[in-house]
Amino acid sequence: MERLLWMEHQLNQLVWGWGSILFLLVSACWFLFRAHRLLLHPQRWFRSLFRALHGEQGKEARSSLYTALAGTLGIGSIVGAASALALGGAGALFWLLVSGLAGMVLKYVETTLACAYQRPRAGGFIGGAMILLGEVRGRVFLSVCFSLCVLVAAFGIGSMAPSSAITGSLCTLFPISRWWAAMLVVALAALVLIGKGERIRKVNERIVPLVSMLYIAVCLLLLFVYQHRLPAVFGQVLQDAFAFPAIGGGVSGFCLSRAVHYGLARGLFSHEAGMGSAPLAYAALPCREPVEQGCVGMLEVFFDTFVITLLSALALLCTTPLSTASGVDGSVLMSGCFSLLFGPLGERLFHGMLILFAFPTILGWYYYAEQCLHYLFSDQGIHRIYLFLFLCSLFLGGIWETKVIWELCDTLNGCMLLVNLTAMWSFQGECAQLTDRYVCQRGCVFARRTDRHLHMVKGAVDLQKKEERR
Repeated sequence: MERLLWMEHQLNQLVWGWGSILFLLVSACWFLFRAHRLLLHPQRWFRSLFRALHGEQGKEARSSLYTALAGTLGIGSIVGAASALALGGAGALFWLLVSGLAGMVLKYVETTLACAYQRPRAGGFIGGAMILLGEVRGRVFLSVCFSLCVLVAAFGIGSMAPSSAITGSLCTLFPISRWWAAMLVVALAALVLIGKGERIRKVNERIVPLVSMLYIAVCLLLLFVYQHRLPAVFGQVLQDAFAFPAIGGGVSGFCLSRAVHYGLARGLFSHEAGMGSAPLAYAALPCREPVEQGCVGMLEVFFDTFVITLLSALALLCTTPLSTASGVDGSVLMSGCFSLLFGPLGERLFHGMLILFAFPTILGWYYYAEQCLHYLFSDQGIHRIYLFLFLCSLFLGGIWETKVIWELCDTLNGCMLLVNLTAMWSFQGECAQLTDRYVCQRGCVFARRTDRHLHMVKGAVDLQKKEERR
């Protein structure tokens, strides 16, 4: 196990080197420049978001949003944030937020493109990097590589990691062994996954909003109790983010590199922007306007990073000294925060919410994998074999060491990221054209409505003057 962990760590450092991080940030800055007519105008984004989610016609968009949030919330936003702070220090929170800003841009681009080029299939639609690369650009090899990356990554980030978190929480809540807890996870997941896409969406629509609101309320209560520590926490985050007072350039550079690396890496693990996973859910249902769906994707990253992740990190920093957090599992750190507020009940409350966060992650990632299976294979026998292997990985995740799983997830995330960014760069011009066309159309509609309103007001004023003259 030690040799396997060492090999996985070396591969992870290769995939998540400074080249990948810089490529990610440069891509986000360039795409922001190409789509600045919408992304740099918050009022246009809010207006587009309202149109996408409003009324009965926005039902598909809301369903896709819940499925995408199911794949991102949970262990990435809570345990991942705690792990980033434990490994990279308080400054990692700053880079987590930077990753969120970059992630909003990347999510907009990949979601817009996936919905613009979605293709009909039996029982629904399909879209994503494999359609962009394979059917539109004719790069079949890259499309197959992306699909295989999703299928393999689902065993890590979508199966073993959440299964490990659920199993650990079940063992904390009930006096059972990890083997029995892992079997329970497999049984519950099988009941939902056999129903495929429709049942997955219905379960996520019920669980995700409920547990999110409950977790936000608890974190806000905790921050209210420890509000006197918030100024010092903000100062520590800014200080460690750039290692201002570190003694010596070597120490400063080392601290800064750890904060940047773990902040960006765990940030991507949290919101998954640029990986191409969430667009598979957005493009699986009918889409009225790709740009509006891209705005919904931005909302997903904003809620994940600037609400759930930020609240988790602030709660940890206000209650736990990071000097004692090195090497401690993220779930243990966060359960300790809840215990300070609620006593023994707090630990049970946290683990109960972690289960409700992590279980939809399993469903969401199998939903992603199912889309790639439909693209690669039409034989239902292969789909059943993959479901069996997915359930087996759930069991293995429940009994394996957590550290190995986290390293494996980071590596698989990096592989998906590189292939998906290739597709995004190939279609950067098309994304800019879609954005400009949408802004022009909606701008003209708004202008016409404004002119109509002014004409009506002018007519009413003229009529009033005539009445006065009479």
